[in-house]
Amino acid sequence: MELVGTESVSVELSARLDLAATDAMALRVPAPLVLERDGAGRASASVLALEMSGLGLGRLPPRFDYKEVLYRLGVAVDGAPAWLALRCDIDRPLVRSFARAIIRYPVCSATLTIDEHADRTITLLAHTDRDHLSMTLALVEGQDAPEASPPRRTFVVDGPTLFEIPWGERPAPRRHHADVVAIDGASTDAVFGGSVTFEPRALVHHGRGHRCGAARRRGAAGA
Repeated sequence: MELVGTESVSVELSARLDLAATDAMALRVPAPLVLERDGAGRASASVLALEMSGLGLGRLPPRFDYKEVLYRLGVAVDGAPAWLALRCDIDRPLVRSFARAIIRYPVCSATLTIDEHADRTITLLAHTDRDHLSMTLALVEGQDAPEASPPRRTFVVDGPTLFEIPWGERPAPRRHHADVVAIDGASTDAVFGGSVTFEPRALVHHGRGHRCGAARRRGAAGA
């Protein structure tokens, strides 16, 4: 089963975690995954916020429009970088139920807005019952679009089991860097178990193709 759709707009924020000041349980990584670290020994993390348009099975109805924030921890598997999904905030109840049952995401109910303004800024507001994320980005114009990175393999833990989520991307026809003007992320600290330091620039995609599918069992988490 393959789901396809288009990310009308998506924002990728990269971050780093000081492991000495982070809850070790929040970053528990099951084998065969290995925690990804930079040269300073910090863990890597990513926050992906997107507005999805027309997600569905091939060209068949129904199609779903919704907004999502996906929190990912950088890991490695078989010597290649990958993601471990830690939480997924979704604003549509039906999509949330599907993501929990089929994709195996740890989901959270949220109200989400992603707005682009005439002054070339983007604002995002995400609120759950217990935490929040807000940010303001300023698009950076350039002669060349940032190079599209190949998608990483993506994993998730559900109970005692490690799953892999089939994941694919078609590069967006429009890509921009964006300066992180302001960010307030109680949710990021809660998900990653410590204070998160965001990179000063984010990556914004307009019209990126999205593919995902039912999570596939990879074995007992930690086995």
